Amino acid sequence: MICLTKRDNGMKKILMIVAVACMGNFGYAQTTAGTTAYGNTNRVVEGGMIVNSDKALNTDFSKYKTFGFASQVQTKNGLFFLNDYVLKNLIKHDVWHELETRGYDMAQQNPDLIVNFRVFDKPVEIKGFAGGTETGYWGTEEFRDVDSQRTYKLDAGSIIIQMVDRTTGKMVWQGYASGITDGKIFDKDREKIAEAVSLIFNEYNNRADNLGNR
Repeated sequence: MICLTKRDNGMKKILMIVAVACMGNFGYAQTTAGTTAYGNTNRVVEGGMIVNSDKALNTDFSKYKTFGFASQVQTKNGLFFLNDYVLKNLIKHDVWHELETRGYDMAQQNPDLIVNFRVFDKPVEIKGFAGGTETGYWGTEEFRDVDSQRTYKLDAGSIIIQMVDRTTGKMVWQGYASGITDGKIFDKDREKIAEAVSLIFNEYNNRADNLGNR
């Protein structure tokens, strides 16, 4: 399951749906990842962050060439970013950069992938769509896959990034980093955020130019 952005009225509608479901369908465990349908083993990286990713099996990632952000990413809604619009823009900038370096082009209309993301400052348990069904997270037509009811736990200080196939409305990839904390609060340091997003995308072994895809 995964997420996205940018638009005209019809596009805005599609992107809004994908944005609400992206957050809840893929989940991640604190010490072990679910492996029944998706997922790799959690790994702890330098600095204590826990990084993991899931992907939809039998997905042909080589067909994806463009991306857009979910509608909620385009607004000044700070609900999913600790009410910090600056933090939201920092993450958006870093996600955009990581995708462009992998050969993806931003598409204002009809992107292949819709990308969404959010922040959790406290430990959280995600079951099915929990964490992604709040009003405004996904648009009405952005996300349509409702098959996941597994439960996952995330540590304090987490960023989740999700990608949805715009055509099918199904999440195809999700990655997260946990442990982004400074003491007991979410660490909003610019370099720390960039590092976390980079580590998440290190889990994404695909490129729009198909170089090194696996």
